[in-house]
Amino acid sequence: MSDEVPPTGDARVDAVLESLQQLADLPVDAHAEVYDQIHGQLRAVLTQAGDQGPPRPSAP
Repeated sequence: MSDEVPPTGDARVDAVLESLQQLADLPVDAHAEVYDQIHGQLRAVLTQAGDQGPPRPSAP
């Protein structure tokens, strides 16, 4: 994969998505395992974000 993944603004998500770059060097039958790992890592990031609670409004 030669396309660069655009930054999301969340360093944790960006780090996970960078691992998509390895797909270019793997046979297609190995892609599912990589996607599964990435999915698990992204779910962990979402869980951590959810544990922090809803965003707090800015002070006026």
